[in-house]
Amino acid sequence: SIVLYNLEAALHVYAIRNGCFPTTEEGLEELVAKKIMKLIPADMWKNAIVYQVQSETLCTIKSLGADGKEGGEGVDRDLMLEVTRSRTDRPLSSVHDISTSD
Repeated sequence: SIVLYNLEAALHVYAIRNGCFPTTEEGLEELVAKKIMKLIPADMWKNAIVYQVQSETLCTIKSLGADGKEGGEGVDRDLMLEVTRSRTDRPLSSVHDISTSD
């Protein structure tokens, strides 16, 4: 789903800027709060996207399908995308300009 891939890109921007993913409690709404997205899109069936942090370097975003419930087959099938980041990702504030020398 294009919605999941757009959210993946936004989560990578957030992680680069902040050094981590938003917490599960903050949710995808943190992408709006940090002005990375204007709004959090629903899936193609107008259901909310499910977001959960699995670890420091992994989170999942999921559409629950047409029925909006876990599991299912056909159009009711869940679509999940795992979003990973490198442990070496640093927030932008830690990037230093090395083009100037003494």
